[in-house]
Amino acid sequence: MRFAQNISLTYPARVQFRNRSQLFLESDNYENAVRKAVSLGGYANTMACVAGEIAEAFYEPIPEDISLEARNRLLNKFLKITDKFYEVIRE
Repeated sequence: MRFAQNISLTYPARVQFRNRSQLFLESDNYENAVRKAVSLGGYANTMACVAGEIAEAFYEPIPEDISLEARNRLLNKFLKITDKFYEVIRE
């Protein structure tokens, strides 16, 4: 597979990333930023993650109700990784 063939596959993701980044600038809280990113469809799960990362850094912390719901859905091994990550970044 040549590089040129991959460009058409990655271009929509770049456009969607830019659109979701702009939506973050129009948000007023964490949940609003993620919901706006999801509302565009397409690569919604990936782009919601990107919007959530940006929003968490800006609106810190993630609202407790959202954090608890997400943690309830994670397997124990991923909870350990997540907890270790937050432990390291808070040092």
